[in-house]
Amino acid sequence: KVEFRQKSGKWERYSSFIRDLAINLSFYSNAAYEKLRSIFTLPSVRSLRRYLAPVGCSSGILRNALSQIQKDIADGKQGKTP
Repeated sequence: KVEFRQKSGKWERYSSFIRDLAINLSFYSNAAYEKLRSIFTLPSVRSLRRYLAPVGCSSGILRNALSQIQKDIADGKQGKTP
C-alpha cells in the first residue's frame, strides 16, 4: 500500500529518506537502481531528475574554498596538513 501525504499543497509519494536513498543509488549505478526499482517501489529516474532540478550547480572552484586556500598560502601553510 502506498501512502500519500500532503505537503505545501502537493501530494508526495515518497519520504525524503527514500528520495535521498534513490538519488544516491542512481548516482552510483543507474542499472542497479533500475534493477532495484523492479523489485521495490522507488521513484522513476525522471522523478529523481525533477527532485534535483532546483539544486544549483556550477563548474569551477567554490569561493569559500578559494579564499581558504589563499589564506593558507599567506600564512605559509603550503602543502602542510593540520
